Amino acid sequence: MKEEAKLPYGGAVFSFSTMEEFYEHQEQAEIAANTNVVPAQQEITWGDYVIRLVPDLVVWGRIYAFGEIIEMEAELGAKEDELERTKLRLRSLYDRGYRYGWWSSAIEPGEPGDAHISTLWKITQEDYERARDSAWMLWPEIAHRLHAEFVRATSEEGKDGGDSTPAG
Repeated sequence: MKEEAKLPYGGAVFSFSTMEEFYEHQEQAEIAANTNVVPAQQEITWGDYVIRLVPDLVVWGRIYAFGEIIEMEAELGAKEDELERTKLRLRSLYDRGYRYGWWSSAIEPGEPGDAHISTLWKITQEDYERARDSAWMLWPEIAHRLHAEFVRATSEEGKDGGDSTPAG
């Protein structure tokens, strides 16, 4: 049986009785995430800079280039068969809407990981560098610009913006 504990900032922690329940939950969450993606988010690709807003936190990201990830794995000693598995995994995750990169925020200066494109919005390298130089804080001009971009993109698609609105 799946149990859910609400967190104060709007998220939740789930526990499951079986792995089958966990996999079913993950599959449904991924379907829901992919339903909310607009074309501008589908265009987020290898090497892009992005912003991700989660409750009470702005996360800035640099999506690694595909070759960059493989090179890092090789430098860490991955053998050829491991590199091939990594390539397959990366392509599978990419096709399902996940992007692997370096993520930074005011509370975490940087860590690798992946995020679903339904939670991301593309920014410029200049935006990313300004955020880095500002201790990863959001500034009003970018918040207004991103909000306008998202409203425009979702109104063109007939979507309401849902919970993935990047700024506002």
